[in-house]
Amino acid sequence: MKYCNSCNTNKELTAFGKDKSNKDGLTHRCKECRNPQSKAWRKKNPEIVKATNKKHKELRKEYYNDPVRKLKYKDNHLQYNYGITLEIYEKMHYEQNGKCKICKNPETTKNNQKSLSCLAVDHCHKTGKVRGLLCAKCNKALGAFKDNIETLTNAINYLRSNI
Repeated sequence: MKYCNSCNTNKELTAFGKDKSNKDGLTHRCKECRNPQSKAWRKKNPEIVKATNKKHKELRKEYYNDPVRKLKYKDNHLQYNYGITLEIYEKMHYEQNGKCKICKNPETTKNNQKSLSCLAVDHCHKTGKVRGLLCAKCNKALGAFKDNIETLTNAINYLRSNI
């Protein structure tokens, strides 16, 4: 519980916004009291709001276009989700000549991280073992068949019988 200085009532902590400058990390006034005042200030000062939004938009662009940040994010993502480093991913990518391990084609999906391949890391969902890098189509196909060998064999037999 926390006391709101505006409405003079005790409220749940979720009723307060975040404020790093306060000891408890929350605002002194609850959201219910702050929101109308904030809305009125934004309406009264549209030029300041517009300039602040523009500045923050530029900062976000700079942040998201930073190649060092992208590599760090990719490395963290690979380690957290698959237990491999970016170095291991790049080694696999090199060993596969930048091509899908199933269809042997390069990935055709557009990637805004131009320096990084967007081949998907294929892994066993039961064991977590990384099997290789796949293009988006092959990765989705395996996912649709739920890695079931019998179903995949049936699909192969079906295709062979209808050529």
